[in-house]
Amino acid sequence: MAVVWIGSIRHARMPQAVRYVANPVKTAYTHKKSEDAAMTANIAYALNAGKGAGRLFQSVIHLESVETAWREMRATKERWGKTEGIQGFHIVQSFKPGEVTPELAHRIGVELVERCFDGFEAVVGTHLDRRHIHNHIILNSVSFLDGHKYHSTQKSYYAALRKTSDELCREYGLSVIEQHAQGPKSKPYSEWLAERNGQRTWCSAIREDVDEAINQSRDFEEFAAKLRAMGYAVKTGGKYAAVRPPGKERFTRLRRLGDDYTEEALRDRIQRNLENDRTKLPLGQLAQSAPRIWRGRYAGRFGSATRRKVRGLRALYLWYAYRMGNVRASRNSARKTHYLLREDIHKLQKRDRMATLLVKNRIETFDQLHAHRDACREALAFLCSQRKQERRAHPEALSQTREKVKALRRELRLCEEIETDSQILQKKRETLRNLTRQKQRSKKRRKLCQEKERT
Repeated sequence: MAVVWIGSIRHARMPQAVRYVANPVKTAYTHKKSEDAAMTANIAYALNAGKGAGRLFQSVIHLESVETAWREMRATKERWGKTEGIQGFHIVQSFKPGEVTPELAHRIGVELVERCFDGFEAVVGTHLDRRHIHNHIILNSVSFLDGHKYHSTQKSYYAALRKTSDELCREYGLSVIEQHAQGPKSKPYSEWLAERNGQRTWCSAIREDVDEAINQSRDFEEFAAKLRAMGYAVKTGGKYAAVRPPGKERFTRLRRLGDDYTEEALRDRIQRNLENDRTKLPLGQLAQSAPRIWRGRYAGRFGSATRRKVRGLRALYLWYAYRMGNVRASRNSARKTHYLLREDIHKLQKRDRMATLLVKNRIETFDQLHAHRDACREALAFLCSQRKQERRAHPEALSQTREKVKALRRELRLCEEIETDSQILQKKRETLRNLTRQKQRSKKRRKLCQEKERT
């Protein structure tokens, strides 16, 4: 199994790739800022004898020797008049620990260059300093055959470099990662991290609405109509179906939500729902079987003990957490997030901390909030004075005091932010209540009109 990475090498600035590959102990040119020193540093790192644990596995492709590698690469650029821009590429090919020998890893690295970069000069070095054997490859950006300049793109990475590396691993009996077999479909890191932590994102909110629309639809056209009724803008009939949720400026392709949300997959899901859910079939096709009746005996008392109603700030933030889907009224209940609140997804984590603070300390009014804030300030002042004493007398207990100070400062910031943030939430709650009342009134009017038409 091999994992491949490629990065560009630019002029004397040598961005992040140079800081990673250049070895100041083994390379005498890393402190210089010339273009020669930058490329020589990368080549020296790829062929560093210290990385070979006593033996160096190295090869040069379309070059005379390691010592003259950069001079030959530079001569190629000058011959074709392409000395500006990206000077070369640094490729790292890492193998699974214990699966490959140094000789085989080096052979695979050389064949990778020969298959993917025909006509380009390159230096290949196999390093043994880590638990996993890995190849470092320095590639000239300009071909010595025709002067063609190589451009690394996402397509070239998946279709050429990564694909060829996997093919070589299969040919030599090594394992291959199959997770990327569907191509370069991936989600942003921020979205992946939020979903891993259980936080809501725009994509998760769209998925919920799409799932709900599918469960209420009999065909794809009705599905699109359901989404439009939810406030979405829907584009169909093109290459990819796309939606734009309320409050967003750009469309999102449904296939970006996952393999179950492509147009073909959505049509299949709607068809399966029609086959499995008899309530969505036309009336003429409904089974005439008698309804099933369940009988049972309930032991106990109906109703529950009276509880004190939550009010004020605590109720406001609990309402917000409920509307955002973080708190449920019961185990089986679920509430769809209103589009006016979905713009607050990035603030959800902070407002969860605010709600926890209010519930934990039973804060309902601003007077209680101010009293708690003053108590935190007094405790913080005491801990700060205690920390000064511990620096001299008990340095071993200093870390615990520092953590307490950090926690109190975070709590103080939350108290100050709640004062302004609660007013924003209050306005949003009033807006949502007004929208709900208007919706209920329009629903009653439609119902009355339907009854009048029937009579």
